[in-house]
Amino acid sequence: MGSSKKWILQIAFSTLGVLPSGVALSQTDVYPSKPVRVIIPFGAAGSTNLLGRVVADFLSKDLGQAFVVLNLPGAGGSIGTTQVVRAPSDGYTLMVGTPGPMVNSPHLGSKLEYDPVKDFQAVGFLWTQPMVVLVSREAPFRTLKEFIAEAKRQPGKLFYGSSGVGSTSHLAGEIFNLVAGVKLEHVPYKDGGIKMADLKSRRTHVVFTTPVAVVTEGDMFLTLAVAAPARSGFIPSVPTSAEAGLADFNYSSWGGLFARTGTPTTILDKLGASVARGLKAQSTRERFLAAGVEPLASTPAELMRHVASENNLVRKLVETTGLKVEE
Repeated sequence: MGSSKKWILQIAFSTLGVLPSGVALSQTDVYPSKPVRVIIPFGAAGSTNLLGRVVADFLSKDLGQAFVVLNLPGAGGSIGTTQVVRAPSDGYTLMVGTPGPMVNSPHLGSKLEYDPVKDFQAVGFLWTQPMVVLVSREAPFRTLKEFIAEAKRQPGKLFYGSSGVGSTSHLAGEIFNLVAGVKLEHVPYKDGGIKMADLKSRRTHVVFTTPVAVVTEGDMFLTLAVAAPARSGFIPSVPTSAEAGLADFNYSSWGGLFARTGTPTTILDKLGASVARGLKAQSTRERFLAAGVEPLASTPAELMRHVASENNLVRKLVETTGLKVEE
């Protein structure tokens, strides 16, 4: 029997609730047989929305069914994330997850209705955006080791600027304190322009930001390290933290595709294969790079290990420092 005839028979007989002898209907064969919701737990104006729509677009084209983006912002991403946990484990509700709702909110916010490790299964990473250690070119230190030595010499006297309490740049600074054994004081900014102006004039001493910010700001600043296992394609001449002498400082913003725990492995595998094909496409790479992130393919296990590791790190950070969202 031809594959097209077999498919027609499967649909016809499944509608009646019976299947002919010898015709097996598997979820993999028919998935997706209807539109798939892709929840983005943030508003339409952010980069996660832009990148998530790129992913939904290539999944739609590759799998021949509509992957419909649904923006559900609020509470740092936890409102939309909760909706995924409430959905059936059938692969028809997916989520573009980021460190905010998957790592930070469970430890820094109110009690949530989900556990990021137990309640989700990963399809795989989508992109990465490592943090970098940025100082003024007028600063007296030229390397990461020199900066750490100066911070240890003056505990509590050096300041780091962030985009606000609970932001990725804030957590990066606190994680740096923890792994480097230093005490940098936190200065949150509502205005990114003022933050960078203060860094340039050395009213603050360091900022943890993205490689794109380094490219944008030009020669006013010195980048001491990239907080990732590999160098960034945006600034390939800058050493990793390990190369610069601080092997344990790895902290990146990232995006990944998730489903509800209990989703059949066959469906996850089909989605994973489609994501891998999409991330290899030059058009995807160009759109990701234009948004300031780098494509990152992985296995589901690699992403879930990363989520578990980062949750353990932030939990330890909260226990050690008493860090809270409200200052």
